[in-house]
This record gives sequence, C-alpha cells and structure tokens, in this order.
Amino acid sequence: MIGISKIPSTKPFRLFAFGFGVILALIIVIQIALQHSYDQTVDPALINKSGRQRMISQRVTKLTLYLQQGIKPDVADFSVTDSLLKYTSVLEDVHAALLQQNLKEVKSKKIDSLLRLADPFVFTLANGSRALIGQSKGPAMDSIISEIADAEVHLLALMEQVTKQFERKSVEELNLVRRTDQVFSIALGVAIIFLFVILFFPVLRRLEKQNKVLREVRDSLSRQKILMRTIIDNIPINIYAKDKNSRKTLANKQEWTYTGAKSEAEVLGRNDFDLFPGASAEVSVAEDQEVLNGNPIIERETFNFKTDGTERWFLVSKVPLREEGGTITGLVGVSIDITERKRISTKLESALKEAHDLYDNAPCGYHTVDGDGIITRMNATELRWLGYKSEEVVNKLHVKDLLTPRGLILRERIMERIKQERHVDNIEVEFIRKDGSIMDVILNTAAVFDEDGKVNRNRSTVYDNTESKRLQNEILSANEKLTQLNVEKNSFMAMATHDLKNPLNSISGLTTLLKMEPGLSQDGQDLADMIEKSSTRMRDLITRLLDYNRIDQGKTEANPKEMNLLELLSRRIDSFREQSKQKNIKLQLSTKVSKEGAQLVSDPELLDQVFDNLISNALKFSKSGTAVDVRLRHSGNHFVVEVADQGQGIRAEEMPKLFLPFTKLSNKPTGNETSSGLGMSIVKQLLELLGGSISAESEVGKGTTFRVAIKSMAD
Repeated sequence: MIGISKIPSTKPFRLFAFGFGVILALIIVIQIALQHSYDQTVDPALINKSGRQRMISQRVTKLTLYLQQGIKPDVADFSVTDSLLKYTSVLEDVHAALLQQNLKEVKSKKIDSLLRLADPFVFTLANGSRALIGQSKGPAMDSIISEIADAEVHLLALMEQVTKQFERKSVEELNLVRRTDQVFSIALGVAIIFLFVILFFPVLRRLEKQNKVLREVRDSLSRQKILMRTIIDNIPINIYAKDKNSRKTLANKQEWTYTGAKSEAEVLGRNDFDLFPGASAEVSVAEDQEVLNGNPIIERETFNFKTDGTERWFLVSKVPLREEGGTITGLVGVSIDITERKRISTKLESALKEAHDLYDNAPCGYHTVDGDGIITRMNATELRWLGYKSEEVVNKLHVKDLLTPRGLILRERIMERIKQERHVDNIEVEFIRKDGSIMDVILNTAAVFDEDGKVNRNRSTVYDNTESKRLQNEILSANEKLTQLNVEKNSFMAMATHDLKNPLNSISGLTTLLKMEPGLSQDGQDLADMIEKSSTRMRDLITRLLDYNRIDQGKTEANPKEMNLLELLSRRIDSFREQSKQKNIKLQLSTKVSKEGAQLVSDPELLDQVFDNLISNALKFSKSGTAVDVRLRHSGNHFVVEVADQGQGIRAEEMPKLFLPFTKLSNKPTGNETSSGLGMSIVKQLLELLGGSISAESEVGKGTTFRVAIKSMAD
C-alpha cells in the first residue's frame, strides 16, 4: 500500500510551467525582431515615392500655369533645361539599372541621387519660371515653355516607369525576405519545440508516474478511510473523539448506540452532560480535563450509568490529540464494556476466596515442597496440627525437619517410587510437632516434573492418623485376643466333638438294641425312634463342626485322583432316593455328557461332601410334589453342575449371607429337618480348595439354583 510519504512534490510542475513560459516569450521576441527587420528593409523614401511624384507633377503643372498666366517666378537666372536634363539623366540611369535587375545598385547609388535632385530641381524650376516670367513673350519663351512641358511629360513618364519597376522588385525582394524569415521562424520554433521535448520529456514521464502514484495514493487513502471507518463502526468497542470543551467530534456506532442516539450526527457537538446522567458525566468530564492537561489515562476501570439507570463498567483509555507544535486540541477515547468480565471477576474472586478458605480450613493438611525439599506452602490445618505459624515454615523449613529418623528412611524410598510412578498413596509417616511430640499421618504425594524430567515440586495431602492408629492398635490387640480365642475355640470344638461323638455312637448303638427287644411296647418303640433321630442329627452336626473346624484351621487337604463325575453324582442321588420318596419330591439327573466325557482329576470325597450338602439342602427346603433337578454339562475347560429346586426361594437381601458360617436364613425346612447354618459355608470353602466356585440364583416362590463350576486339578 502506498504511504502518504510518497506523494510527489509540485516543484516539477512549477519548473515545467516556467520553462514553457520562457520558450513562448523567446518565440514572441524573435517574431517582433523579424517584423522590425521587415520594416527596415524598405526605404521610407521608396515607400513615399508616389507622394513625391504627385508633388513634382503638381509643381511642374503649377510652374507651367505661372508661365502661361504671365506670373513672374521669385528666382532668376536659372537654367531650366540643365536641371531637367540632369534629373532626366539620373532617372534614366535608375531605369537602366532596374532593367538589369541590379536592385542593390539602384538602392545604394542612383536612388539616393534621384532623391537628392528631386527637390532642388523643383525649386530651381520654380525659380527659373519666375525669372522667365519677367521676360517678354516671343518665340524663345514659347520654345522654353514647350521644352518644359515636354520635359514634364518625359519626366513623369520616366518616373512612373521607374517607380513601377522599383515597386515590383521591392515587393518580390520583400516577399522573399518574408518567406525566408517565416521558414527561419518555423525552423527555429520546431528546433525549440524539439529541444523542449528532449529536455522535458523525462520530466513529463516522471510527472506522469508521479501523477499515477498520486492517484494511487488518493485511491489508497480513500479505501483506507472507508476501511478504517468500517472497522471503527463495527468494532465492539466504544471509540470517540472530543474537542477541548469535551464536545464529541467523532463517535463510532458502538458509542452513539450506547447513548441511545439513532445516528452519529445526534451526538456530535454534545458533551457528556447532554448524553448521560449527572454523576456519570461528572466522572467522564473530570477524566477529560485530566487528559487535556497532558496526563493520558490508560486502562482505568470506571462505571457509567446509562439513561435508563443501568450501571455498566468500562475499561477506559484516553490520550490527548496534539497539533504539530504539540498544542493539545482534544482527545481520543476508547471504552471497553467490562460489565460481564467484572461480574465474572467478582465471582472468580469469591470462588478463589472460597478455594483459599477450603484449602486453609480443609479437614486434611496440604503442603508443597520444591525440588530441593523446601516447604513452599502449607495450609492452616496442617500448621495447626504441627503447632507452627506460616512464617515459621514457608520457605524456611526443609521437609526433613518434620520427619522422624524412621520417616527420613521412608522418604528416600518414597522419592524413588515417585520418580517411577509419579505419585505414592496411603503412606504411613510420623511427623514431629513443634513441641517435639509425634503425630501419625497418612501421606499422599504427587510429583510435578519439569521439561527435563526432573522433579520440580511435590504436592502432598496429609491426614491425621492418630485416632486411626489408636483404633488400629486396639484392633490389633483385639485380633490377637480373637486369634487366641479362636485357637481355644478350635481346641474346644475338637475336644467337644470328639468327646461327644463317642457317647453319641454309644447312644445310637443302644437305641438299635433297644428297638430289637421283642417285648418293647409301641410307646417304647416310638421313644427309641426319637432317640435314634436325635442322636443322628447330633452326629451330623458334630460331623459338620469337625469338617468346618478342619477347613478353618487349614487342616483339610485335597487328595486328587482320577474319577468320574457322572458316576459320583449318580451315587449321591441314589443315596437320597428314599428321602425324596418320603417327601414326594422328584429327584432326577439330566445330562448330555457321556460317561467317558465325565472323567476328571479331583478329590472324590470332598466333591461327594459338596453335592451331599447341596442335594440335602434342596430336599430340605422343597415342598411335596415339587422336583429337584441335578444337571451336568460342559462349559469350556470345566464342568458345570446345577442343583435346582422348586422351593421357597431366597429373598434378595439375604443372598449376601448365603455362604457365611453359622448363618441361618428366614426359610424353614419343610419336613421338620434341622439346619446348622454351616452347610453352604463348608461347600464354598471345599470348592475353593478344589479350585472351583459356586454361585446362586433365586426367586422367591419359584426356587433356587446353585451352580458349581469344577475343573480338573490335572490342568
């Protein structure tokens, strides 16, 4: 884009005008000189020759008249004939020269003589005539008069002939001179014009280029003006200019629409008191005076009330306008509406205050440590815990100053982990309070790395672990006691079950013998049956307690061997045929697995105990007329055995308790059976020992399905 500094100077135009004027003046002077030379080439005597001829003719005629009338001339003794002859001789010489085209000789010699003789001849003739008048008339006088008359005729004829020839030659010579001068003038003009073109053509070229540049500059300035005005009017910032009296001299669209005006013309020439409420106008005019005194205002926050009373915040900048001499003539102002930013800033300040408050008064400690281990920040909570003030810690204490010897060793390990994992969590550390006491804390630390991968700083969260540590110690103490009690319990159970098992065996045997007595009454038989059933239940309970105790103590070990799962299930189902018939429950096995495909390596005794518990449990909680299905299938590399009943179902809230030891659910056995609350817990622990798992699905009123997953222990 062409700048204003490239506008060409008008000096070449003035030089061109001056040169052209000089050339015109020179041509005019030459023409005047040539015209003067034309006038000098014609002798005034020749120009007036016709007048002289008339004068001579008149004088001769008059002399003749005097002689005829007897008038006596004033001059006597004058020879008229001699004078006439001399004059006639001169005229003849001139005539001869003219005939010979010797105009130069005529002009230089003869014509001068002719002219010198003309007047004297006339005077002589006049004097002679007067002298002759005094003489007596006679033949002599008549002869003289006749001679004079002839001389007059001859003289006039000769002068007329000379004059005509001389005029013709003079005109030809004059025309020739004039043509020559015209050719010279034209040639001189052409030469001058050619010289002018040669000298001034580069100037004209430069002037043309400069004129082109000037036009481009003007066009550019016009476009720039339009562009600048478009930008000013469409930029979302209030832009305005004022004179020394704070009257607006310019206002962009954003400015005049803010005032409520419909056009810029409505605000021009008006001050802020004409456009805004008084309080706002006073503030603005005071700012104007400050700027007009030579003190610019840069990004000052100020408020302004609109005519409708709405308060707006602006970021105002005003600078003085100066003339070339530095005199301030007004100002230019820019106002950015920051009301929304102010609102957000206020909210942000409130949020920051809240964040600082949360940081300082959080229920945990926060601190930041730089790469050298210096504590650069610590919140009020942690300072209160440690008994310090901020100025005693921040940028003064090293983190090592807060650690016990054990904590210092732990810190080295933590720093190594941080370099690899970038953070560490839930590290138990001991801090030293200002009074020297020990504070147990849980530390979570995250590292911040610089561009070179070095730890720039660590940010840590600290939780007071004193109470947790106390509770933990109490729990550890309680666990130790529980462990001891568990040992004692296991010893007691082992002893009790062993000691109870023998009497129960005796009771069972004696009951069998009692029932075999031939004279036993029916009441006695019933009592014996009751004793047998009770002893059987007791024996089963003792057996389960022994099994659970062995499993809980880790004394139960798996003894895997080659076995057939289908055969094991068939045997166990057959063992419950009588019980299922008594309760009118259909017990059946369904599978698509062949006998050969049911081979696996596992502990058959433990698996038999698992399915014994599951089938027994299904029959125990099923009603008469229902069915218990045992289903065997393959699933990937393991077997799935499902034991599904159509019993009462288990409520959803009780499902999490299903496999807990010594837990009885709300369901009751349907045939007056008893439940120890250990069966499902034993099943779960046995399957885990064998590498299997168990899950259950149940719906109240529709039944429960236990799903057992078993895989070969050889895998």
